[in-house]
Amino acid sequence: MLEYIIENKDYPNNFLFNQVADIDVETVWALQELAIKHNKGLIANVTDQITKGFLEDRGFSIGNITQFGEITIRSYSGNPIVSVEELDVDLKAELVTLTKDHHQRVYRVNPPAQDLNYETKIFKHPRFDAKNSIVRLEKQHVIAAILLMKENDDFILAATFADDVLSLIDLWHDLFGILPIGSIVKAEFLDSDPMAKAICNEFNWYVDINKQYTMVWEGKRDSLR
Repeated sequence: MLEYIIENKDYPNNFLFNQVADIDVETVWALQELAIKHNKGLIANVTDQITKGFLEDRGFSIGNITQFGEITIRSYSGNPIVSVEELDVDLKAELVTLTKDHHQRVYRVNPPAQDLNYETKIFKHPRFDAKNSIVRLEKQHVIAAILLMKENDDFILAATFADDVLSLIDLWHDLFGILPIGSIVKAEFLDSDPMAKAICNEFNWYVDINKQYTMVWEGKRDSLR
């Protein structure tokens, strides 16, 4: 039974379905009983309507909707930027705090652990790209940020946020001015993240027509069967 779920200590409130395709009703019931025993809910990420409907019939509801997009870097010009690797200790600490605040706001459906170490999770991740992750400073405070991971020749958006949408859009223009022409930025746009959605709408992203639905079962016995 445990082969169907993953327990992530960084997100302790729920078990995550490891595999959803072809799962049967009896297995879902058993996993729901297991989740209740451990005082947890269940999370499943699905892209097809049949599985979505199947889970809804089992008491799951839509928590988030995610769109996947990518954009190929063309010839952009931007303003001079400040990279994360250039920040002093105090500004890096501020950036870590802002990242934590942003993450907790966006991931309310499956909230992160309160003691999650964001410096380790993002900034000390082996694929974190401190050179091409950039911020906008104003009066020696971070007012906008784009944090990237590097995957071979592509860039993966880890987080993006700002005090206001216009500052963030301006920073993305600057980002496109420094990334290598022909490289690709890949991103996940959650409906719970208005800043990221604004960036999705502002630029010419290729957006996959298949949305991902984060289906949530809250661990209540009265929703069984």
